[in-house]
Amino acid sequence: MSVSAYVTNSEGNTVSRIDVKTNRVVATIRVGTFPQGVAVSPNGRRVYVANTQSNSLSVISTMTNKVIQNIRVGKNPVGVAASPNGHRLYVTNAASNTVSVINSHDFKVRHVIRVGINPEMVAVRPDGKYVYVSNIGSDNVSVIRTATKNVVATIDVGSSPQGIAFSHDSKLAYVANMGSDTVSVINTAANRVIHQIKVGKGPIGVTLSRNGKFLIVSNFNSDSVFIVDTTSLRIVRRIRNNGSAPIGVAMAQAGKLFVVNSAFDNVTLYAVPSGEAIRVVGVGSQPEFIASG
Repeated sequence: MSVSAYVTNSEGNTVSRIDVKTNRVVATIRVGTFPQGVAVSPNGRRVYVANTQSNSLSVISTMTNKVIQNIRVGKNPVGVAASPNGHRLYVTNAASNTVSVINSHDFKVRHVIRVGINPEMVAVRPDGKYVYVSNIGSDNVSVIRTATKNVVATIDVGSSPQGIAFSHDSKLAYVANMGSDTVSVINTAANRVIHQIKVGKGPIGVTLSRNGKFLIVSNFNSDSVFIVDTTSLRIVRRIRNNGSAPIGVAMAQAGKLFVVNSAFDNVTLYAVPSGEAIRVVGVGSQPEFIASG
């Protein structure tokens, strides 16, 4: 199976599948209403899509490019993440202030965990022990212990936190603060912010390069992408994005960076760390988030 990237098109109620090798859309899959967050299962066989206005999670088979299940969750789901072993799914319900924990084998909601105000993005630590949730309405991050399914810490970050990414060794978490134009660097052992990186206006998406040496940040309000050295925490490249209103970012094979341009209905591919534009791929109406697997 070829490696693919999946883009949610919120106004089109679809997901675009991009073949990473050819950089072309190979399938358009209809899902629920206003899809936003998207995640790929670790084995690459499933894609999970949070449908914000239909209060559901669509499960797509990557073999058939069809929805095989719709799971009812809380109100206005936005973000979704899969555990490293693929057994659990975590969905943020922005209007319910909760996270739904789903068994990926029977597609049943097993737990509902209360977090902060308006939770949006969610990420599972690479070691699988904790889940981090950005609460845009309370300017903090909830930390859930996966073994006990409860919140064990709340970390104040910047204003309106959004995207979350982890270092490969699970020791650091990076949180994009859209309202304060910063990325918070969190020590995950102590669950406290140890550094704030000043970036562009309206940072929203964050991801790490495959080798872990670079942090990539999409700045929604300044149409830019910043590349940050994860050792020095200094910005090494400022890319004037070949698009408008960038949101989702994802790394794929061969150092390809995908940046979703919500206002231009396309995705721009860049080389990392050079920042050279490789290609522009048209997708659906008002694309938002992207996942690769």
